[in-house]
Amino acid sequence: MPEKCAGTVTVQGSSPHVPNMQWPKRSSRTSKSMGRPIFAVVLALVGAGGAQCLPPPDAERTAGLAKFESAEQMRTYLADQANGRLGQNRWRGGLFAGFSFASPPMMDSAEAPASQEGDDGSQFSTTNIQEVGVDESDVVKNNGTHIFWLKGRMIHVVSATPPEAMVEVATIALDAPGDALYLRGRQLIALSYGFDGGNWQEADRADGDAPVSSSPGSPDPSDPVATVVAPASPPFIGGPWFDGGRVTVTFVDVSDPASPVIEAAVDIEGSLVTSRLIDNRLHLVLTTIPRLPFNATPAAVRAMTLDDWLPDFAISTEVGQVRSGKLIAWQNAYRPIYEDGFGITTVVTLDADDPTGELSSTALTADAGTIYASRQAIYICDPKYDWTLGLGRADTIVHKLNFTPEGTAYAASGLVPGRPLSQYSLGEHEGYLRIATTQETFTWLTEASTNGVYVLEEVDGELAIVGRVEDLGIDETIYAARFLGDRGFLVTFRRVDPLYTLDLSDPTDPRVLGELKIPGYSDHIQLIGEDHLLTIGKDAEEAGDWGAWILGVQLSIFDVTDMSDPVLLHKEVIGTRGTHSEANNNPKAFNYFAPADALAFPIELYEGDPGGPTFGQWEFTGLMVYRVTVEDGFTELGRISTTPPDDAAASGCGWWHTGPSRGVFIGSHVYAVSNVGVASAELDDVSTVLDEVFFEEDTQQPQCGWDVPWILPAVSEGLR
Repeated sequence: MPEKCAGTVTVQGSSPHVPNMQWPKRSSRTSKSMGRPIFAVVLALVGAGGAQCLPPPDAERTAGLAKFESAEQMRTYLADQANGRLGQNRWRGGLFAGFSFASPPMMDSAEAPASQEGDDGSQFSTTNIQEVGVDESDVVKNNGTHIFWLKGRMIHVVSATPPEAMVEVATIALDAPGDALYLRGRQLIALSYGFDGGNWQEADRADGDAPVSSSPGSPDPSDPVATVVAPASPPFIGGPWFDGGRVTVTFVDVSDPASPVIEAAVDIEGSLVTSRLIDNRLHLVLTTIPRLPFNATPAAVRAMTLDDWLPDFAISTEVGQVRSGKLIAWQNAYRPIYEDGFGITTVVTLDADDPTGELSSTALTADAGTIYASRQAIYICDPKYDWTLGLGRADTIVHKLNFTPEGTAYAASGLVPGRPLSQYSLGEHEGYLRIATTQETFTWLTEASTNGVYVLEEVDGELAIVGRVEDLGIDETIYAARFLGDRGFLVTFRRVDPLYTLDLSDPTDPRVLGELKIPGYSDHIQLIGEDHLLTIGKDAEEAGDWGAWILGVQLSIFDVTDMSDPVLLHKEVIGTRGTHSEANNNPKAFNYFAPADALAFPIELYEGDPGGPTFGQWEFTGLMVYRVTVEDGFTELGRISTTPPDDAAASGCGWWHTGPSRGVFIGSHVYAVSNVGVASAELDDVSTVLDEVFFEEDTQQPQCGWDVPWILPAVSEGLR
C-alpha cells in the first residue's frame, strides 16, 4: 500500500486525460477555461508514479484586514509567513513563495472626457481613461502644441505645431526603462522601472553624493536637440529571491518644452502594479517580496529585523540625495484575516506639487491583482484559485482604501465569487461598488462557467453584497464590461456575443433589462453621446460546439436609448483572420475624439478570405483613422504607416515587435506616434502625410526573424 500523506489528499494511478486543453481567453479558437492548462500540468505532475499527495482543499476565505499592533507583531508575522511558504511541503514555495498565485493586473463611473482645450482655444485629445478626474498614465501625452513620447529610457519631445513643420526639440534620458507618463500643466511625470543588485543601506551614494545629471541644453553643440539626463538611481543589493525591483518617479518641469528641467526623482523599492493621478496626488500601487537571506533557514528568517523586511525609498535632486528611509511604517500596515504570504502590496502617495516632500503609504501583506480607482477610493482585488480535490474554482477579495488629504486609509473588505477581467469590470457610483466576475469551475472531465454582477456597500468595515444578478452567459466568459452611472453593460462570449444591458438604479435589485446576440465580441465599451455605445472587438465565425474562429477587428455602435431593447446600428469589420489592434488589449490605444467625430487606433492588418483556421496575408501596420457618427456609422478617413521606411524585416512582424502606437488629435489634424517617430496629416486627407519626425534608431530592438512562423498569427490574435 502506498504511504499516506498527513493532511493531504492521496491520488492513485496515472495522470487522467484532460480533454480540449486550450489557450486562455483568446486563441485561434476561443476557450472556456483559463485554469484548465495549469490544472492539467498539476495533474500530470502529481499523477505520475503511483500514489501522490495533493494539498488539502483551501479553507473558505474570510475578507478583512487587521492592523498590526506593534512592530514586533509585524516582524513575527512576516517571518512565520515566510517560513510557512518555504517549508518542505510548500506548494507555492521557491521564488513564488511571497504571494499566492493570482491573476495579473489588466488593462484598468461616468464616461471620462478624452479631449481638452489649449491656451489658443484649439482642442486636443487626451488619454482614454475610465473615470472623470482620475488620470491614467500612458506612453504618450500632449498639451496641444507638443507631443511627449516614451521609448525605452528616452522621452522624445516633439513640437507638433504647425503640423507641416514638426521638429524634435528635446529628449529626456531616464536612468531606467520607462513605463509610462503623466502630464499636468507644466509638469511631466515619468514612471520607470529597473532591476539590479544592491542594498540601499550599502549604496555608494548613501553619504549624499550628487547623482549624475546634466543641465538643460545639448551636450553636443552640433546637435540641435536638447538632452536632459535624470538623476541616477541609488543601487541596492538583495538576496536570491524576488527583490531588486525599483520604481523611479521622475518629475520634470516642461514649462519650456525645448529646455526641460529635472525637479526630482523618487526611487522606491518594488514592482509597479498600476498608478493614478488625482489632482496633485500621484498614487502608486507597488508589490514587494522582501529580501530573504541567501541561506533562508527558519532560524535565519526569524532573525531578520523589521527593517530587513520593509522596502526602502530615496529622493534625489540635481544637488544630491535629499532623503531616504523606509517606505512603510508598521502603524500603517495591515495583515489579511485570510493569510496570504509575506509579499507586501503598498499604496504610495506623492505630492506632485512638492516632489521632495513627505510621502505617505498604506501597506497590505496581501497580493494585488486588478486595481480600480474612483475619485473617492482605490480598490485592490486579490483573486484566489483553488485547484485541489479535482475541482477548480475562484473567488476574489476586494480591499477598499479611501483617499484622504494625506494619502489613503483602509476602509473595508469584501468577498465575491469568481474573478474580474480588468479594471473596467469595476465601477463605483454613489458609494456603491459594482463588480462583474466570471465564475469558472471544473473537475477532471467537466468544466463550466457563468458570470455575475455584484453590488457592494461599505457597512461597518465590510464590503457587503447588497445586490446581485447571476447566471449570465452560461458556459461563456466576460470579454468586456462597463459601468456608467446607474447603467451597466456586459459582453460575454463563446460562439456569439451577447451584450447585456443592466439597470443598476436600485443597488439592492440590479436587473438585466436587455440582451442582444451578434457574431463576434467586444473588448472595450465606451459612450458616444448619451445613449450610444462605441466598441472595439473581433468578428467571429461559429465553429461547432467548442467555440468559434476569430476573424478581423470589429467596430460597433449600439443604440441603448431603450435599455430593454439594445440595437446594433452600425458594424465595421476590418481585415480578416490575423488582424489585430493594440486597442483590443489596451483601451488607451483607442482614441475617440468627439470634437471632430474622429477615431484613431493602431492596426496590424491581414487581408484575404481564407476561411476557417487559415490566416490572411499581412497588408499593413500603422494607424487607422475613421469618421464616426451615430447617423452614418464608420467612414475610413485614411491610414498612416508606422513601419520603418527602410526596415522591410519589420513588415508583418506585428505590434509586439514594433512597439506601441497611438493616434493623437490636435485641432483638425491627426498624428501617428510610435517608436518610429511622429507623422502628421489633416483629418480631411489622412493618407497624405504632411511631415514626419523620425526618432533615433533603437539598436536593441529585436528583429522579427527570430519569430517562429506559427507564433506570429497566434500573438496577433491577442492571446491573454
